[in-house]
Amino acid sequence: FEDPTQTMSYYSPQSETDKIREKHISSLKQYCPDAKEIKKGSVYDIPIQLPGTNNRLTMRITLSQDLYKPPEMQIYPTCTHKYLSSNGKVLPGAHSSLQRWTIHSSLGRAVHGVLSTFSNDPPSSLNPQNINRNMNQNGNNNSGNNNNHMVHQNSFNSNQSYNSQNNNSYMSVQNLQNLQNNNSLYKQQPQQPQQQQQPQQNNNPLQSYFPVIPSSFPEVENLSNERIQLLLDDEQAFIDFFNELSSVKQLNDLENNIKEKSYDIAKKTVEKEETLNTLKINLSQKEKLFDEERIKYNNLVAKKQQIMQELSPNSIIDKLEKAANIADQQSEQIVYNFSTNSINEKDFISQFMDIRKLYHLRLAKKEYLKQNRMNSY
Repeated sequence: FEDPTQTMSYYSPQSETDKIREKHISSLKQYCPDAKEIKKGSVYDIPIQLPGTNNRLTMRITLSQDLYKPPEMQIYPTCTHKYLSSNGKVLPGAHSSLQRWTIHSSLGRAVHGVLSTFSNDPPSSLNPQNINRNMNQNGNNNSGNNNNHMVHQNSFNSNQSYNSQNNNSYMSVQNLQNLQNNNSLYKQQPQQPQQQQQPQQNNNPLQSYFPVIPSSFPEVENLSNERIQLLLDDEQAFIDFFNELSSVKQLNDLENNIKEKSYDIAKKTVEKEETLNTLKINLSQKEKLFDEERIKYNNLVAKKQQIMQELSPNSIIDKLEKAANIADQQSEQIVYNFSTNSINEKDFISQFMDIRKLYHLRLAKKEYLKQNRMNSY
């Protein structure tokens, strides 16, 4: 490692660059809470423990004075890995965020991505000869004098003391996935408890159309300052660039899809409304026909009740009594006609006998009905 104490301090929270630097440091502490600050605003050490072994490593993060350049990451003691140089420096291929680094990139996410790479493909076993050679190379690269070399060794020894006194502070590579799941900056959406991850019935058909907010915009992050200024000065160019963003295209496609779905729903609703209106008209006609038939039915029921009332025992008894009285009066009239010589004797006997038979027959029927009515009670 280069001795951070031999480099001029450039940390000052007064410029806009330093504000971005503080943002980088904040994201680093969010993703790596065990990061130890070696030099304020520029150098940080992250303790790591390899999975399945007792080998412990330290990643030193050195922020460049030019934040447009990616941070320098170095692993010590030196290990063998396809993404590590001979002196332990992390190569850009370790994670895509280092290859696409911009001033607005997330330092914490980049470091976490590198650690995830080493989690999936851990470095090989430590080599003591590589450790000594790396220490000597770092000592020579610092300044070439004994004082600087001693400062570097003191820094290295202080880190060894820090590591040995904080065994529990080492970040196990096996727990990187847990950090990814629990860290609020890494998650695009909040993680749900395990018991709530069971599939649930979705009653809202539009819920599945809610877009996912992207965590980054690579097209914007890769823009140069000149390109950004050009877009800010030319409104039409800015609009064209905005519409060409992949996330904006996806959102527009989603919007068009929702519009098509809404149109189909509206069309089906209108079609059903026309059918419903037709059914309402048919129902109104049937209700009118039902009212007419109900009036006829009520008239027939009233007529039936009237007939049933006329044929009731009391009504028949009354009618028989009136008919008997009429027959009695007719027989009296026949007697009067015979006494005044209006009819002869033969006609008198014939007419009088028929009327009197009818009179007594009606009386007999009346008495019979009365008797039956009394017995029924």
